[in-house]
Amino acid sequence: MAGEDSAADMMQLQRELQNLWYKKDILKLRGVCREAFEKMSKPRTVVLSLLEKNPDWRRGKTSCLANHLTYELSKWLQCHADSLQPETLNTNLQRRVLRIIVDVVGPGLDHLVDLYCLKMLDKAELLTVVKGLVTTGRPKEAANLALKLELQPYLDFKEICQPLLLQDKLNIVELYVGSQEDMQKCLVQLLDSWCAPDFDHVVLFRQYQGLPQLKKEHLQPHKLSKTLSRLLKTYGISADFCPNLKKQRGLAAIKYLLFKKYREKSIDDATWNAHILITAGTVHTIAFDK
Repeated sequence: MAGEDSAADMMQLQRELQNLWYKKDILKLRGVCREAFEKMSKPRTVVLSLLEKNPDWRRGKTSCLANHLTYELSKWLQCHADSLQPETLNTNLQRRVLRIIVDVVGPGLDHLVDLYCLKMLDKAELLTVVKGLVTTGRPKEAANLALKLELQPYLDFKEICQPLLLQDKLNIVELYVGSQEDMQKCLVQLLDSWCAPDFDHVVLFRQYQGLPQLKKEHLQPHKLSKTLSRLLKTYGISADFCPNLKKQRGLAAIKYLLFKKYREKSIDDATWNAHILITAGTVHTIAFDK
């Protein structure tokens, strides 16, 4: 493929790579990739064309042909950085990458973002792609792409992360939030709002009727409380930041004290009075008839 990267050569490479992939001959596949790159005048353009023509290569599991192909290209370009003629990366080429990138999972996504310098595209254009994924019911892909393109500060936290939380994809939300304190607070505040006594989860789920894999059981108070407690500890945020959680904990503690005093009868009046005043907080006097 020296000089011009012909369609015939590309078809031959496509068949060879696909055959080696089906045979799981990864060592030979790597060698074929390197040899092909040596002959290409525009390796990035050719690899993109291969991915466009073969959607099955880039879909599904983390271990896919697209990931191997982009990894080998990335490694090869690094090894030949000093001797290669620079390949022009125009916006049309980058936009072609954006059209397929949402189907790429795992490390292949990182490679494509770096190989085609997607962060250099206009932010408004990148944000449109991410928001489009949200509106079409693909919040996971939206969050992953936003994370790789470092777009979190320009997106509405709730719009991206609320549907993921309802799908029990907290791990993705935590990656999305990272070490950014403002988003950490947004996350715990959102979860705390779900702990409010008057919170109606039915209304919330109604907003996402078409979204698959909704997990209503994860909005149960004890599960939310456990998750919130862990996040507060991880992020170093005071429980005072979550008034609903604090109230929930207080009520649980009062129920426990009631059980210990009136069912087990294992604590005396002095101990009861001391603990109940601390637990009740702003409630100054609580009287119980025996």
